[in-house]
Parts: sequence; C-alpha cells; structure tokens
Amino acid sequence: MHIAAFHQSAETIQLLATENTEEHKLFENANVTLYSGSEIVYNKKSKREIQLKGKATFTIDSKTSEGIVVQAGETFIKDIGTVFTVDATHSDKFITVEVSEGEVLFYTNTIKGINLQSNEIGTYNVQTKQFTGTGRVSPDKAEIKTGHAPSPQELIFQNTPLIEAVDILEKRYDVEIVIKANVPLYALLNVSFTQNESVESVLGVITATISAKWAKKDGVYVITNE
Repeated sequence: MHIAAFHQSAETIQLLATENTEEHKLFENANVTLYSGSEIVYNKKSKREIQLKGKATFTIDSKTSEGIVVQAGETFIKDIGTVFTVDATHSDKFITVEVSEGEVLFYTNTIKGINLQSNEIGTYNVQTKQFTGTGRVSPDKAEIKTGHAPSPQELIFQNTPLIEAVDILEKRYDVEIVIKANVPLYALLNVSFTQNESVESVLGVITATISAKWAKKDGVYVITNE
C-alpha cells in the first residue's frame, strides 16, 4: 500500500500516492483513484471540496445528489454525478479533464469555462487562460467546445500546446505518438481538421506547422526534428 493518510487537523486529510496507483474512499458516495506522484487534500466537514496535485480519477455515485468540487491549480471541476479524470501533472502549463460518465463543469474563479459530458475531454491553458474541449475517440463523431459553435465534424486546436494535441490525437485515433526531445512540447497549434482526415494527414499538417516531421516505426508515430 503506497497511499498514506495523514490527519493534519481533526477533519483535514491528506492522501499521497508515492509509487503505485491507489484507490481510496473519500465520502460515502465518492471514490478516488490516485496516480503515482499525486496528492489530494480535503476536509470531511467542508463543502466536499478537494485539492489535487497530480492526476486522479474520481467516481461519484450518480444516485445521490451530493457531488464534489476538485480544485486543480487555478481551475475547478464540479461534477454532476459522474466518473472523470483530472490531470494537473503540469498545472503550470495546462490542466486536462476527461469525462468517462456523466457531466462536469470546468471553470476558474474568473472564467465561466466549459461543460463536458461523457467521452469528452477539456483542457485549460494556464498561459493563455483559454478552455478548449473535444469529443473523444468515436470513429463517427468528434465534437469540440471552444466558446463558439463549430461543426461536430471538426477537430479544432486554438493555441493548443503540441503535447496536449498529441494526447487528444492518441485517444481519438487509438494510436501511440512519441515526441522526441528535440521538439518543443509546448509549441502552440492553430489548425483545424475534418472528421474524415487520417492521423497521417493530421500529423503532416501539425509537423509542417512547427517545422518538424513525423515517421512511423513499429506501429508507433514519432515526431522529431531530426
């Protein structure tokens, strides 16, 4: 067992996952899977507010009315009876929320943010203060929420860091993409694609945009400057 609970006060609890992914019960209807190197802090008598550093998956029983609010960096994720994953591993760069079931609100104190439903991914760019979102890995549908109303056929990147875009592409096309060390992970992309474009076509446009190139080796796509 690599998760440890420390009572910082009579009601405040800190949970750490040091080496392995661990599971823990937070409240009567809320469970968490905490990934290696991650930490949460919460107070049992608070308004079910949880502070997260790192990455965690939260499972909330939809049969009850009580949800939770997760604070990750400067963002908040309010669940509406659901299962969702928050990745704040690079909270100084961007924060990503992936909804497996149900619905969440993803916002900050000053920005209204976006509403994410089942099988959608949303990202907050800490540097540009922008939210983007995209439907995930459905061969016949891709959705995006960017504050306007694009066609459900589109996949749009607006000031999206390369590392974030690659994560979205891996999930949408069910492929593995490796970024070599000589490629800037946080190069910003402003490109859009239709639903029918292949991953090869998308990678061709993206790499051309950042003056890089791609190749496929042993079933893995590699982005490099070499």
